Amino acid sequence: MFILSKNLWESDHIIKLHCTDNWDAPDTSIITKCMLEVLKELLMEAKSKHRPAYIICDCTKGELPPFMVAVTMAKFMAGIQDILDGGLQCSIIYTKSETHRMWFNRIFGMYTPTRPVHMVDSKKDIKQYISNWYSSTESITP
Repeated sequence: MFILSKNLWESDHIIKLHCTDNWDAPDTSIITKCMLEVLKELLMEAKSKHRPAYIICDCTKGELPPFMVAVTMAKFMAGIQDILDGGLQCSIIYTKSETHRMWFNRIFGMYTPTRPVHMVDSKKDIKQYISNWYSSTESITP
């Protein structure tokens, strides 16, 4: 199931997601729905503060969700596009697996993300995307 971490929310507006190995638990769908609602609330907050968030999805931990769970997530994201437009800077998918990349490409074949999605294979690349964004926003701040 999904784990959502808000450790970097207050300081950097970063939402981190990763998966566990247990997608067969009876409460998986309820926990997934709750996680998506928390994600929506955080993105609404980011939009209202005019401070877009980052989502970092760490696929180096746990197992990817079953395909139908991923489809549910894609439908949810498609339903909150107006929130994503102002509340999300971009999503960063951290994976070292070509199988994961193909899996995400299948999902993105059904759902076109509203905001950019970057697939990276190192933590250095994650830091680079975020620091580039902070650098560009600092240069336009009065």
